[in-house]
Amino acid sequence: MRKSRTVIWVSLLVALALVVAACSDGGGGATSTTATTLAGEATTAPPGELQKVTFALTNQRAIQYYPYYLADYLGYYEAEGLDVPPLALDLHP
Repeated sequence: MRKSRTVIWVSLLVALALVVAACSDGGGGATSTTATTLAGEATTAPPGELQKVTFALTNQRAIQYYPYYLADYLGYYEAEGLDVPPLALDLHP
């Protein structure tokens, strides 16, 4: 029991660290936001505008999306010039 709790906490901390690392700018101070589309084309938002990136999820209350909600709550996406609205998928028609 104790070992499984440790594994869960370590997993959550690793997931959080990945979100923080992905949202950091590395001190570069970029003036625009660049994103890549599914087709592999780079898109750039002008300074001051947010680049829209949709985050698709299957269950809004699932624990695996906690890093997404935490990063959104802490303002990491906006700080990087990203507008990341969640898109709840209905997989059960």
